[in-house]
Amino acid sequence: MNKKRKGIKRIHNGIDRHTGRRVSPRRTAYEPSDGNKKGKTNRENLSQADREAFDKNEERKQKRRELANLARQEWLAERSQKPEPCCDCEEARDAKNIWLLEQLKAVNCDTVVDELTGVKVSRIIPRSFENREAVRKHMHHFAPFAKKNGFTRHWR
Repeated sequence: MNKKRKGIKRIHNGIDRHTGRRVSPRRTAYEPSDGNKKGKTNRENLSQADREAFDKNEERKQKRRELANLARQEWLAERSQKPEPCCDCEEARDAKNIWLLEQLKAVNCDTVVDELTGVKVSRIIPRSFENREAVRKHMHHFAPFAKKNGFTRHWR
């Protein structure tokens, strides 16, 4: 006895499950009331209550734009500042490089096949390691040190 499976729809991702053929999407006419309005709303043609709601909505949009612009300016100001030096002296930098190398050796590193040559390239520093809070600010001096020890950085 064949029982109909209720939760399974016949068409999924544009393909008919019975025939295996692609089905063109249904074309439906959208009404302006569905949120698919063409152009801007004419404020003069609205009633008094709708006009007040329209103005209130416009004020909200303007406030959102101002807040977004303010947040962006703060972000740009923070980003334009020069970063503080991460390590005080050469000895501290060398000690930090050795510690980071030990941490990196404990991580499973990525292995990738080079598409041009077909050669396997191993010991690639994973992004998850680079994005750690303790590692990120030291990557500018740790990357050359890791390269000397056989690790490569970005792979694209």
